[in-house]
Amino acid sequence: MTDVEIPDRLVDDIVAGDCVAFVGAGFTAPVLPEWRLLLVELAEEADEHTAEGVRRFVESGTNRDLGAAAQTLRDRLGDERFFSAMQERLADPPLNDVMRRPLRLLHGIPFRAILTTNFDGVLPGELPNRDAFLAVLRPRGHRWWDQRFWDAGAEGATVVKLHGSIRTPDEVVFTHRDYRRLYASPAYATFLRSVMTSATVLYLGFSFTDAYLNELRSEVLAMLDHRGGDIPTAYAVVNDPTPVEVEYSLAHEGIHVLAVDTADRSDFSGFDAYLSAIHDRTNPRRILARLIAGRRVRWIGEDHPGLSYLQEAAKEEGGEVVRGGEPRSDDDLVVVCGGVADLSPGAGVAQILLTPSRESVDGLEAARHGAAGHATGWGGLLQEIHRLLS
Repeated sequence: MTDVEIPDRLVDDIVAGDCVAFVGAGFTAPVLPEWRLLLVELAEEADEHTAEGVRRFVESGTNRDLGAAAQTLRDRLGDERFFSAMQERLADPPLNDVMRRPLRLLHGIPFRAILTTNFDGVLPGELPNRDAFLAVLRPRGHRWWDQRFWDAGAEGATVVKLHGSIRTPDEVVFTHRDYRRLYASPAYATFLRSVMTSATVLYLGFSFTDAYLNELRSEVLAMLDHRGGDIPTAYAVVNDPTPVEVEYSLAHEGIHVLAVDTADRSDFSGFDAYLSAIHDRTNPRRILARLIAGRRVRWIGEDHPGLSYLQEAAKEEGGEVVRGGEPRSDDDLVVVCGGVADLSPGAGVAQILLTPSRESVDGLEAARHGAAGHATGWGGLLQEIHRLLS
């Protein structure tokens, strides 16, 4: 796979909970027809006059004209037939391995949230409403080590489907009229401005052809008085940009472009390479695996979910997790799940005391009994391991 470099600042923003992913149609291209081609295909079910008009709209290629094409088809076919045809093609597309892998990687990256303009069924999520907006703008505390980012089938970050879902036809944004309704919503505009202002955005499979979103981005840059040389407000994985486009995007759009060379549109593995590299540097399981690679961690005391997490991570990079026994000087770290009486002062190895609650033992008492760190749950344990071994 192509070797790529991920900016350290992007990694830091993701881990800190300060990054929102913005997923466009390019992300689901492996399993879904291109929108313009789908409109042309659907036009064949209408009369020739309508089909010709739709083809001309599509040839123009602008978002406005594609919306007009969809509106024309909806008017001619009727709501029931139009939505039925769309649901048949988009609601439950069969997922192949080419699509399953980026989905797994996406859900394993600890984004604050994932926003998408896609209304298909590949990336399920919440409709754009008050609860979804609050979950993105006022999260209850971001934890990059959270279990929802850990497992292969984990749910990942909250997904908000900005243009609705194909499963709720009354709210999905298909047509020119739908776009007017959406863009007239003060809540929608305020939400997007707030996200772009308060978080770093990572664009994935996004074409930047939506004039409305581009205008919102410009407003945010003007408000921030963004200038060339400032810290980027966003990052974007982009196919085949020219050097001039890369330079312009950073200087005038505030976007650090992560360029993909597709070899004349024949190789799109670079996109997966970027997603994989970001996952590798931010996923809690991968972070832990690297921390204990080539090291031995001893677990003493009671069972705890953290033990299985350590054992799973150790398998990935050649680490070793030993259960039971006494601390040894050639151990790299000892986790003691129990109380202060289970610690071994003077063992010559760093020990982390894992207790059920702060009320039972506090950090000072644990330190007085020889602990180098103290945690009350999996998240705290991972942070202590990170502090002591990184």
